[in-house]
Amino acid sequence: MKISLVTFDRNSLGVRQISSYLKQKGFSVDLMVVDPARAGEIDLARFGEADLVGIGVITDRFRCAGILAGRIRERFGAGKPAIIFGGPHATIMPRSCLEFCDYAVKGEAEETMLHICSRFPEIGAINGVCRLIDGKLIENPPAPLIQDLDKYPVLDFTGYGAPDNYNILASRGCPYSCSYCYNNYLKKLYHGGGPYLRKRGVDGILIELKAAVTAFPGLKRISFYDDTLLARSARELAELFGRYRAEIGLPFFCLASPGQLTDEKLGILAQAGLERIQIGMQTGSEPVNYKIYKRPVPNSKITECAELCLARGVEVYFDVIFNNPYETAGDVGRTLDFLLALPLPRGKIHLQGFNLIFYPGTEITESAVRDGYISEKRGSAPDRLTIQGISNTPLFFDSSLDNPLWNIHFSSEEKEHFNTLIALTPYFPKFLVRFLKGRPGTVCVIRLVLKTFIRIIVKYLLRQDNIVMSFFRRLR
Repeated sequence: MKISLVTFDRNSLGVRQISSYLKQKGFSVDLMVVDPARAGEIDLARFGEADLVGIGVITDRFRCAGILAGRIRERFGAGKPAIIFGGPHATIMPRSCLEFCDYAVKGEAEETMLHICSRFPEIGAINGVCRLIDGKLIENPPAPLIQDLDKYPVLDFTGYGAPDNYNILASRGCPYSCSYCYNNYLKKLYHGGGPYLRKRGVDGILIELKAAVTAFPGLKRISFYDDTLLARSARELAELFGRYRAEIGLPFFCLASPGQLTDEKLGILAQAGLERIQIGMQTGSEPVNYKIYKRPVPNSKITECAELCLARGVEVYFDVIFNNPYETAGDVGRTLDFLLALPLPRGKIHLQGFNLIFYPGTEITESAVRDGYISEKRGSAPDRLTIQGISNTPLFFDSSLDNPLWNIHFSSEEKEHFNTLIALTPYFPKFLVRFLKGRPGTVCVIRLVLKTFIRIIVKYLLRQDNIVMSFFRRLR
């Protein structure tokens, strides 16, 4: 049996794990990394001998998956090969996926995909499989949460290129249920199915990292993309990163929840080579964090995290969510004031942020639908769905609210003044940002100039990319 697996993200750890697991079990797997901007251009000949095509789908890449699946069906006919969508979007919205594929896989997919490949084509009763029969959604319960994460082989490195950074998950799951996050839905899906937060053993983590260092001699850093690496105790971190320092020795990055960051834990990581940490702040308005995002994190804890990172020489990035309809302009102003009050000098304040994305099935999305802020887009072909790009964020002076799945019924105009000042905070002296707070006209001019400049740069880079790709196509 021949399986093609597709990911639109080179760093898709889930698809790479499934690929290596199926190969370990003796299946022939062709792993493809597809540029999402070129889902409509990929050569379909590679799918010609496949019995199954599995496509990893997050909400942000649903458009790309629909385009590719449509082209495969048009070329080879329905069910030849069978197309399976998996990943977070297939888990939460299987019906929308089944408009473009034959099956959707709900939940963690390693064991489900093994059963599918072993029993194909008789797969209708397998846990995690969803399908349409006469227009009716048949939705099997998900396979149980995988508790033993160390049973799986090292990821399939096919198509990884020659990276200078390697991403790894040392755990799965999250101890929190923030209202906007995929985990908010997944924890409800798996309620009663055993611990949701599961940690890999130290040996398994280091085996994977050593394999990556061997495969990619140009590696310069490691990125731990656990939802929060600091869910481990100080003792557990000391064991892991004591060996990491001795056996790997590369600088690294991690994500962290502010409620779990302590000086002891940060000291352990800093000594082992932590150079940058990304911390979820989301907003400087405590009522929004507490009541809307369901994040019981006081601003004082964020301030403490900033102080600890500054003292340890660790670069800190703060996550910020923009243009939440439940957040007023006053709330956004409080976020700005909080950033200006942080004990970090200019050049030490780093932000990562996007407009609020309404992930299906999450608590905040259900509230926004109920309250009339958004409504579902219906009957939109995948090539006509809008989607946010890397520059669609107030950090690049763009407050576009386009979303691949929802019609938007609220405006961000009243927040643009503070959004712009937040975006300027990492670069402008604090006294200048404070001065500009009372000068919206000046801020508007700054925003328009910078937004225009960024658009010119993005268009130039895209044009250069198209020129390069055209050149290589001629060579082929």
